[in-house]
Amino acid sequence: MKRIIITAALLGGVLFQSNAQEFTIGVNAAQAGTNYKLPNGKVQLKPSFGGEIGLQVPLNNHLKILTGVEFFRYQSKATLADNKMYTHNQIDDVGSSFEYRVVTSGYTETQGITALRIPLMLQFTTGSLNKTQWYFNAGGKFMLPGKISVKANASRLTTTGYYPDVNAEVHDLPQHGFGIVNNWQSNGTYSTRSGWLLST
Repeated sequence: MKRIIITAALLGGVLFQSNAQEFTIGVNAAQAGTNYKLPNGKVQLKPSFGGEIGLQVPLNNHLKILTGVEFFRYQSKATLADNKMYTHNQIDDVGSSFEYRVVTSGYTETQGITALRIPLMLQFTTGSLNKTQWYFNAGGKFMLPGKISVKANASRLTTTGYYPDVNAEVHDLPQHGFGIVNNWQSNGTYSTRSGWLLST
């Protein structure tokens, strides 16, 4: 199952103060994206970016509630080792079951997703304005992700179908999806679900 790894580093921002509340505008960048286990492959997080509008509401001299709206663009890249076989079971157009086999060469896949995040955090501040201060945040973020866009390509795909009932493997039947494809490419989108993220 895919999971989102979130890392954020504040690059810059502007602070405004209105009465006892503070508003912030910030720009964020990090190595962030979808991260998951990939047999015979690896997933690399790519540079990602976003922005935020924050609201800080003081409860007392040491406690604040942090909220606002954030957006972030996550990006990652997946690669598969060459000449490894991947299989799954299928049923053909006449009802016979077979094992669909794919061997890849030069396979890469880039993934991107834009998400809206609504934080709800409690911040504890030590010290005073005249001294060094430490900030400790704890809470969560409600995440509303968009669809994941996927772009995949491979220098070569070799597809075959193995029929265990007759112990036969079909190699060269392109009208049924079996054969060799050079310079293969594919694009697609996948739906996601919203959820809560713990944050500190």
